[in-house]
Amino acid sequence: MCQVKGCKENHQNHFCRVCQDYNSNHFSRNCPKGTVIYHGTSKKYADLIVANGFKSSAQGRIGPGVYFTRTLPEAKEIANYRFSNNHPVVIECIAHVDYQEFNKEDDEDVIVKKIEEWYDFCKKKANHGIHPPWANNDFFKEVCVKDPKFITVRHVHEV
Repeated sequence: MCQVKGCKENHQNHFCRVCQDYNSNHFSRNCPKGTVIYHGTSKKYADLIVANGFKSSAQGRIGPGVYFTRTLPEAKEIANYRFSNNHPVVIECIAHVDYQEFNKEDDEDVIVKKIEEWYDFCKKKANHGIHPPWANNDFFKEVCVKDPKFITVRHVHEV
């Protein structure tokens, strides 16, 4: 019997695409093995995001979605740059879009197949890019999550 609370599918087991658990007790979007990402903003907007969730932008440097950095210091620089007079904060989140695990027993063909499946899955959910120097940061890796339902807020950091 499916262990995922709230699952409406009629099946025995629930497969988590993120952690590859074939008898998961969680939806993929709630997998604890997601990627930690950071969003620099103001306290006012952070309160709205925590209450109502993220909203995707209609456009951006690497497409529509919600933009993040991979490190807390980069997100702090962005928050300070954009909201220095308006209580800058950083929202720490989990993105459930790009985790892949390989087993020691996997042969090369299985690993190649997993990488291809992982890449196809991620491409539909998020874009990654290297942002040119901006907001007192050198080049930094940015992540654009296309659909906010794949983002879970973990913590709001004061800057």
